[in-house]
Amino acid sequence: MEMLTWRGSVLVADPIAGFDDTITSLVTIFLTHKHSPYHGLRHKVQLMYSRRVSYISRDFGNKHISGLTLSDFKEVHAFWLAPKKDGKRRVSHAHEQIVFVRQLFRFGKALKLKGCRDAKDILDDRTSRTSGGGGRSSATSRRY
Repeated sequence: MEMLTWRGSVLVADPIAGFDDTITSLVTIFLTHKHSPYHGLRHKVQLMYSRRVSYISRDFGNKHISGLTLSDFKEVHAFWLAPKKDGKRRVSHAHEQIVFVRQLFRFGKALKLKGCRDAKDILDDRTSRTSGGGGRSSATSRRY
């Protein structure tokens, strides 16, 4: 939710003022903040980003960022990985969702939003422990 705040003698929209330490509020800021990388994307790419972050908000949005642990990330990754009706694990879907979670926390960290630095560090630490060696790139060797 975008909030209005006073800057000097002018009432302006301030998406950061609505930040309540939840992932849903971070998603809102990512989609509305004037310096978000989202606004530099082509329209079709924006639609895909909007869909992906809506899944994050739906499945993980009520979590408070400052309280996130590795267990929370593993839990949501397992949820995204779970098979649909056809019985196949959704490896690509789970990986792409985690990529978008990283982007959200990277942007939140740049804005110095509460908990985003720690959440990003948890994900980065997990990646650095599981990637490396074997000639695989870190993007293909991430495991949660």
